[in-house]
Amino acid sequence: MLGRRASRGLLVAGLLAVAGCAYFNALYNANRLYEQGRKEIRSGNESAGRAALARSIEKAQRLVERRPRSRWADDALRLIARARLLRREPAGAALAAESLAVRAESEEARLEAAGLLGRATLLLGSPARADPLLTAALSGKPSRETRVELLHARGTARRLQRRLDEAQADFAEGLRLAPGDAEIRLARFYLFLDAGRADSAGAEFTRVVARPRRPTVEEQILAAADSFAVRAPEAARPALAVAGSGPLRNSTRARLVVLRGRLTQAAGDPDSARADYERATAIAPGTEGAAAGYAALARLLLEDVASLDALVQVRELLRRGTTGAAGGAASDVHTLSSAIDRILQLSQAGDVGWIAAGELARDALRAPALARTFFLRYVQEAPEGVWAPKAILAALALAPYHSGSPGDPGDEDLRGRLVAQYSQSPYVAALRGDTEAAMDTSFAMAELALQQRIQQLLRGAAGRGPRRVSPVEEDTLGDARERRRPLPVPP
Repeated sequence: MLGRRASRGLLVAGLLAVAGCAYFNALYNANRLYEQGRKEIRSGNESAGRAALARSIEKAQRLVERRPRSRWADDALRLIARARLLRREPAGAALAAESLAVRAESEEARLEAAGLLGRATLLLGSPARADPLLTAALSGKPSRETRVELLHARGTARRLQRRLDEAQADFAEGLRLAPGDAEIRLARFYLFLDAGRADSAGAEFTRVVARPRRPTVEEQILAAADSFAVRAPEAARPALAVAGSGPLRNSTRARLVVLRGRLTQAAGDPDSARADYERATAIAPGTEGAAAGYAALARLLLEDVASLDALVQVRELLRRGTTGAAGGAASDVHTLSSAIDRILQLSQAGDVGWIAAGELARDALRAPALARTFFLRYVQEAPEGVWAPKAILAALALAPYHSGSPGDPGDEDLRGRLVAQYSQSPYVAALRGDTEAAMDTSFAMAELALQQRIQQLLRGAAGRGPRRVSPVEEDTLGDARERRRPLPVPP
């Protein structure tokens, strides 16, 4: 009997040892996947890293569910919290950290759980709640790497609470421990912006872009550059000049150069802006950065375009911007190209096609000189038409006359024509504030008929593919095109 009991005891012990081995192996594999995911993310392979972390979480979660009271469950919860933080899943990280805190049997374990919960709480948008948790975690003895993470998180929480001096102290200590940490430098960059210290923000931004960075950090750099350009454009321009020649990826550099060009253009220097846009197209051909350069260059040129042949040149320029690129800038290029194709098609329809083309040039391309040319072309072809005064009014509403063919009528001539030829038009009466005329059914019927015809033309233009305009067709704008300097297209 005793022998049988001893045998059963040995069997149970053996089975427990086998089970323990299996759970240890499961935790080992979960840790291995976590380390793999972290390395992938740090090297820029975000998708592969997130996938590895997801498998790590799955394995650790199964261990917790099957053996919630085992000695490995704490390690599994810790792993889940850290993996979910890396995956930017703060709700799941907070649940794991809370469970870890409940199970904590030592002060060290309690403080570690507080740090994980504080980081998750910050990501959930509660900096005031995160602050004391992170402070508690920092009062312990975290590893150097963990301390840097906690300082970054607490500094961010304090910046969001406008406790800028305390936040600066956290970031300074974090950078003392990890001078190359780009994310802490970017956090301090935002702090300087918040404090109105634009020059200090520029210096911090310059330090960030002075070294190669992984793709996810480069995206953060681009977001920081956008904020810089909005909040402190004068300080951003010189900082972006440095970034454009730094060690970042070519596409990122090109996008930063385009941003500098936009700031330069807004400051009233279109020639320098154009040089930046052209440089961006050459830095990284076939990338999102180059597409951004082509789109910005096209929009700059469109401000002065006033003829079909110049418009065709812009369209050819945009076609280069779609080669191999994808993303928001490439979509912008496609949108501009599509609008130009529709305008070229509408211009061939004549009659109200000129008005429809003018409205598209004005609204979709922001090309006032071209829109004016189209509106006045309708007046030239249909001077007795009911919509001729509307076209003149649309031309006058664009801006004071500064560009276009020297032979085109000026604003004063157009106003005189409205009085002399179209004083009885419901459009002119409505402009004068004649309430009865504005309510007249002839006005409403004219508008309705025009919109119906324009919509028919637009539907037809949308249904046809891009079409190259021949030299003969381009002459439909008359000799005006001969009197304008052709727009050069960069190589």
